Amino acid sequence: MRTLIVDDKKKIKIIALDVYGTILPTKGMQVKRKGLDTLLQKCKNQGLTLCTSSDANTSDMLKDFKKAGLDSNYFDKFFEMKRKGKRFYELPKNFTPILKYYNLDSEELLVIGDKIHRDIMPAQDLGCKTILVPEYKIHLYNEFDLNNLSVF
Repeated sequence: MRTLIVDDKKKIKIIALDVYGTILPTKGMQVKRKGLDTLLQKCKNQGLTLCTSSDANTSDMLKDFKKAGLDSNYFDKFFEMKRKGKRFYELPKNFTPILKYYNLDSEELLVIGDKIHRDIMPAQDLGCKTILVPEYKIHLYNEFDLNNLSVF
C-alpha cells in the first residue's frame, strides 16, 4: 500500500470520506461535488485507500452513488457509522472501527467531513488528521472544489 506524506511525522494510508454533505448533497438531487472525480483519481494515483464514514445505510448510499454517477469501486469499504439516541444526528462518529479494520495508528487516517462535531472533532480526539469542508446542501450550490484540498 503506497502512502501520501502529509507531514514529517506520519504517512496517511487511509482516507475516510463522509458522504452526505461532503461528497453528495444533503438535500436536492444527487450530484457529486465539484472536483470529486479529480480527488478520487489523485488518491488512486497515490496508492491511497478510500473508505466511507457515513451514518447512512450503505445500500441507500450506493443507490445515490449510482444516481450521481459516482463509481463505488473507488472505495475499499463502506463503514456504517450508526449512532443511537433521540438526537443521533448530533452525536459524534466513532472512527475506531476504521482504525481497527485497517490496523492503523490514528495518524495514518485522514477524515474528510462537513460537520465539526460529528466528523472532525471525534477524529481529532483519536489523533487522526482531518479536513473540514463546507456542507454541500443542494447540487446547485456546488462551488467548493474538492480538487483544491491541500493534502497532495
